[in-house]
Amino acid sequence: MTPISPELRAFLADWLAWVERGAPEGKPYWRRYGLCTGLRENAPYSLAREMGDHLARDLGNRYFPFGNDEYLAAKSEATQHLDPNRLAWVRAKLAEGGEL
Repeated sequence: MTPISPELRAFLADWLAWVERGAPEGKPYWRRYGLCTGLRENAPYSLAREMGDHLARDLGNRYFPFGNDEYLAAKSEATQHLDPNRLAWVRAKLAEGGEL
C-alpha cells in the first residue's frame, strides 16, 4: 500500500466535504463529472497522475475505475457524486492515513 500525498489527501477530503454538503452545483466541482475532472480543474497534473496510479492499483483501471457504463450513465444524470463505490474509495483512501 502506497500512502497518498498530503496534497491528494487534501483534495479527497475537500471533494468528500463538498459531497457531504449536498454537492452544490458549480465550481470547484460538478455533479456530472467524477473525481478526475475535479482534480484536473483544481490541481496540478502531477496530482492527477498520482490519483490515477492509486486507482489503477486499487481498482485495476485508472480511466474508468468505477465502470465505463456507470460513468456515462451517472454523467448524463449528474449523479457522479452519489456513486457508492466512488465514495467508498475516497473514504478508504482517507482512512488509510487516519483522516476518517
